[in-house]
Amino acid sequence: MILLWILSEIILIDDLKQSQRLITAHESGVKIRLQKIFKYNNVGLRVFEKTIDRIERMMRGMGK
Repeated sequence: MILLWILSEIILIDDLKQSQRLITAHESGVKIRLQKIFKYNNVGLRVFEKTIDRIERMMRGMGK
């Protein structure tokens, strides 16, 4: 009976370790995904800023 209890505890501890590994892997996956989103947003923001600069230059050119 005691042997069975010890065995179940070992299995439970192993399950916890496995789930912690899965959670860590999931968190790193989310971090990578967020980094990609931020990278693309930064590129989009730069393109948007350049477009605004171009429009402002065109407007100044027309105003002269």
